Order: sequence, then structure tokens, then C-alpha cells
Amino acid sequence: MTGWIVFGCILLFFWLIGMIRANIEVIYNDSVQVAVKVLGVRIQITPKKKKVPKLSDFTPKKYRKRLAKDEANRLKAEAKKAKKQAKKDAKKAEKKRLEEERKKAKAEGRTLPEDEKKKKKKKKSLAEILEWVYVGLDALKGLGKSFGKHFEIEAVKMKIAVGSEDAAQTAILYGIIVQMAAYLVEGLSAITNFRCKKREEMQITADFLSEKMVMDLHFIFKVRVWHVFAWVFAAIGAALKRMIKNMLKTPDADQAAGK
Repeated sequence: MTGWIVFGCILLFFWLIGMIRANIEVIYNDSVQVAVKVLGVRIQITPKKKKVPKLSDFTPKKYRKRLAKDEANRLKAEAKKAKKQAKKDAKKAEKKRLEEERKKAKAEGRTLPEDEKKKKKKKKSLAEILEWVYVGLDALKGLGKSFGKHFEIEAVKMKIAVGSEDAAQTAILYGIIVQMAAYLVEGLSAITNFRCKKREEMQITADFLSEKMVMDLHFIFKVRVWHVFAWVFAAIGAALKRMIKNMLKTPDADQAAGK
């Protein structure tokens, strides 16, 4: 009888641990910030909290050491800035040279080898991105089968400004990201308790004047401990199943092409 009581207590202990609720807050704006709130206690995961200075840190020796370190960091930052500027200038000069060559090639009715390579690379990268989207969607299906609506996701903010070095590439990336976001929201809404806090905070725009993508994201994931284990195993299983399926399909496709 005592053994059954101990066994029941152990099961109750793990059940109580599994039922502990955690809010995982993820913020991205130039840098990633992750915080976990469990039982009313907020724990900052990244970035780590800055060290609080002590009185012993202000001795003449440590002060001179800090000055030397600051000077080294300044010189390093200046060198990095100069290198970045030189790279930017070289890129600008190369872009100008290619534009002149393109004009000349267009007049002669031919295409530059660089443009041909770029087209092939774009097609390949697009196919790879879409394949990973499908893998992610399969993983989300596994997530839904595990615990579905028990998993809450709150989208506080999702603002994405799509930009790149080329206007045509920006338009392609914008289309891909809008499609991915639509699939993601639809998939999450179908299999989890997903909601947007404010619709006006959900925006994806194309910035043809910018050379890079800017994202401002803020999500809160509300889970219980047992949800984490269920999601990990379900997502890994679904993703592996998709990858194995693709690996098995490839040889058949190659043989068909050979015939």
C-alpha cells in the first residue's frame, strides 16, 4: 500500500510540474530579446543584464584599464567602419561597372554571365525557401495534433519592411514574405489559440529605397511545461517525415527525367 502511495505522489508531483504555466516573450528589433515569466517571476534570457558597478571597480588601476579597453574598442570600431565604407564603395563601383556592361550587352543582344548565374541562384533559393516553408507547415501540423488549442500565441506586433539592393528582388521577396506570413497566420489560427492584439500593428510593406529588411516583432507564447515536450517531439517527427519523403522522391524524379 505504501508503494502505491509513493507512486501516486510521484505522479502527482510530475503532473503539477507539467501544469506549470510559462509565458515566453520574444521581441526582435535589431536584436533578439527573450524573457520567460513563470509563477509571477520574470526571467530575462537575452540580452543578459548588465553588471551593476561596485565601489571596488573605481580604483586608479581599474580605471586606467577601462580607459585602455575603451580606446582599443574605439580603434576597433573605427577600423570596422572604414572597412565597411571601403566595401560599400567597392560594391558601388562594381554596380556601376555592371550597369555599363549591361547597357553594352543589351545593345549587342546578349546577356551577361553574371546575370545568368544570378537568375539560377534566385530560382534555387526560392525553391529552397518554399521547401522550408512546407517543412515548417508540416511541423505545425504535428504541433496541432499534440495539443492544439491549449497552446496560446499572442501577436503583439509584427511590422516588416522588405528591402534589398535591387527593386526587382525587393518585389519578389515582398511577395514571398507576404505569402509566408499569410500561411503562417492561417496555420497557427487553425491549430493553436492564435490571436492578434491590434490589427494595425500587423503590417508588411515593401521599401524600395532601403537596401535591407527591417523587422519589428513582438510575440508572447503561453505554454505549460508538458506542451513543450509534446511540441518538440511532434515537430521533429513531422519535419523528419517530410525530409525523408523528399529524399525518397528525388531518385524517382531523376530516373523519370533520365527516361
